[in-house]
Amino acid sequence: MTETRPLEGIRVLDLSHVLAGPYMTLFLAQNGAEVIKIENPAGGDMARRLVARSTDGRDIDHVAAYLNRGKKGLALNLRSDEGKAIFRDLVAKSDIVVENFTPATLKRLGFGYEELKAINPAIIYTSLSGFGHDDIYPSPMMHRPAFNLIAQAMGGIMDITGEADGPPIPTGVALGDLVAGIFALSGTLLALQHRARTGVGQHVDISMYDCLASFSQRAVLRTYLTGEVPTRGRDSRENPLGSFKVKDGYVVMTLMGAPMWQRFCAMIDRQDLLDHPDLNPDAARGARFDTVLRPMLEEWAEDKTRDEVVALFSAADLPAAPVQDAADLLACEQLRARRMIEDVDDPVRGPMVYTGNPIKLSNMREKVPSPAPALGQDTASVLEGLLGLSPDRIAALRQSGTL
Repeated sequence: MTETRPLEGIRVLDLSHVLAGPYMTLFLAQNGAEVIKIENPAGGDMARRLVARSTDGRDIDHVAAYLNRGKKGLALNLRSDEGKAIFRDLVAKSDIVVENFTPATLKRLGFGYEELKAINPAIIYTSLSGFGHDDIYPSPMMHRPAFNLIAQAMGGIMDITGEADGPPIPTGVALGDLVAGIFALSGTLLALQHRARTGVGQHVDISMYDCLASFSQRAVLRTYLTGEVPTRGRDSRENPLGSFKVKDGYVVMTLMGAPMWQRFCAMIDRQDLLDHPDLNPDAARGARFDTVLRPMLEEWAEDKTRDEVVALFSAADLPAAPVQDAADLLACEQLRARRMIEDVDDPVRGPMVYTGNPIKLSNMREKVPSPAPALGQDTASVLEGLLGLSPDRIAALRQSGTL
């Protein structure tokens, strides 16, 4: 196993903020890239203002702490002439630029893809926005503001999430941001591979709306084929699936095919259901999960814990799992064993716990990322090391508000 990580030698200028872009660049940093997070000296990324009160009374900028691990911090005013000049010099020495502003924002500053490509033809420019830019394909909605909730609503996710007779609801995590971050990571790695072959960079244009619409593929195709729009909460009911209440919480289960149905009936000691006309085939069982199977399961499991129910399903070779909350994840031996829950001693914030890198590579030794930098923590070392600026010059730039 090697200590070398796949992206070592790749330099990233991270202009992104809050969630989608920083989530993507976190994976770049975890896999060896040098990620330089560039923030406005006046307050920095708004994620720094999202705080949680710890049990010992500390206000922790937990979002910034999680997303910016392993990155360097550079404070730079991109609206000043001197700040713009420094950024252009950094672009000339970098591989990737990542930003998640509205499409017009960086163009107004003179930092659109075409401008940066003129400085460095090999640059990979990854943008994440609500509806995409218009230099690859048209984007009539390009200038609309968008957040996670907007993407979930427009992308079809909310319409099929929730109870059939209830209102549309968003997922409990910011799926619009996180999914866009993963697609941006994939697109950037593809662009790196293409550049390795051709020497030419390109624009990786990621739209949150595009990403979540792609997640609605199954519902889109079913609607096209059948003419019927899926009912909320029942997008996948060709077979029985769903949650049911047990003694100490909820369990989810699913069945597919006659062999599973046979084992299920034996497990709950209801062989009389095997050939019941209302529960055959799979689609009939799926259609009656809410009205027949869930009440039956809840009666069967009312004196059983989540662990007991899951153990019975597992013994019958049937899929089931507890519905876990964040405290369950913190205590999960599986996640600990996979290094997906890591204890980190942050010298500024104190003891912290982070989720780990889900990308596991057999020939790469994982490293615990360094803690997230304070605002502008590495400004002097970056500008001295990459651009050769003297301490006096850096001090003057600080005095002028550029840094």
